[in-house]
Amino acid sequence: DGSVVRVVSIIAIKVDREDGRFLAQIGKMDADGTLHTSCQLPGGKRERNELVEESLQRVIAKKEKMLLNNVELVQTVCQTVEKQSKEFGIQTRYLRTICSMRLAQEERLQAV
Repeated sequence: DGSVVRVVSIIAIKVDREDGRFLAQIGKMDADGTLHTSCQLPGGKRERNELVEESLQRVIAKKEKMLLNNVELVQTVCQTVEKQSKEFGIQTRYLRTICSMRLAQEERLQAV
């Protein structure tokens, strides 16, 4: 039909504990210190031609340093969701890879 669809590849990190709890991001703080609440899995956009494992390591190293060397990948699940982008106002197809991970040793995990 000739309509434009923006495509974004994202990676989400789901870290499960043995007791059934999991890590969730409950907000973001912008540059001026304003907190914007939301509940989602931590993650980010994948870069062009980036493998899932490369993207996962980059996101953990940049955003979730406390997980470095403390998690192991269990499985990946791919989902496709299409909806209107709030930021750009156009139809956007999100190619989301959810990486389910397990804490290697919970007692070693400390906030950085």
